[in-house]
Amino acid sequence: MRLIHLADLHFGRVEAGAITALLDAVHALHPEVIVVSGDLTHRGLRSQFRAAAQFLQQLPVTPICVPGNHDVPLWNPFARFARPFAGYRRWVGRRMEAFFEDELLAIAALNTAHGWTFTGGRVRERQCNWLEQRFAQAHAPLRLIVSHHPLDLPRDDPHRVPPTARRALQYWIEGLEVDLFLAGHLHRSRTTLGPLRARSSRRAVFNQAGTAISDRHSGLGTAFSSLQLSAEAIEIDHWVRPPGAARFAPQGPTGFTRGEQGWSVRS
Repeated sequence: MRLIHLADLHFGRVEAGAITALLDAVHALHPEVIVVSGDLTHRGLRSQFRAAAQFLQQLPVTPICVPGNHDVPLWNPFARFARPFAGYRRWVGRRMEAFFEDELLAIAALNTAHGWTFTGGRVRERQCNWLEQRFAQAHAPLRLIVSHHPLDLPRDDPHRVPPTARRALQYWIEGLEVDLFLAGHLHRSRTTLGPLRARSSRRAVFNQAGTAISDRHSGLGTAFSSLQLSAEAIEIDHWVRPPGAARFAPQGPTGFTRGEQGWSVRS
């Protein structure tokens, strides 16, 4: 199965030519599943949500989305705290979290952004209970969690991991047997084997997708991730469109295989 991982669209700060290049690349890959891990807009404005909704309709399949901290209104304090996701609910989807399952995949889309969240993320106890209940009922062999904020990072990375998630990560990987974590937020493409900030006897795969169409890429170019998935193997390739380039190009895949202690890098 082909899964496309998009993140940090930031409508309101879109790079010229990026939308056409991204749609061309995604359609050519013929994905069965697309996930968008937050920050669909830059400032949570109605016009930005409208543009994001039009883009989502042009994708080859209906995407699984979660909001990001930029999808909460910044300049309207009342809306930020009283109705932080009104725009997201109207233009993207009524639910902040979702669960998808087919014969291969069980995907939990987890909202780590909140009205008072400016940069860092948060995972609430009720969300941990929801994850436990949904995965307890799932039978698919491959389990994924999608969030905006990364739930694990290398120890030398200065960015914060949601503290509740850090405490829960061991149970999610060992008890719930989650195999793959997809996130955005940092505008950087990166695939790691972890967890790196929590203890676990089982290994899982963590993937961050770069910013798909925004000019906020710090010179790294726009990027997305393409994942080829089966019950026993995961292959991830980061597709990058360098500044000034017309098309996205793959950077070379990283493969993982399932073993007794979870996942390991394919030799």
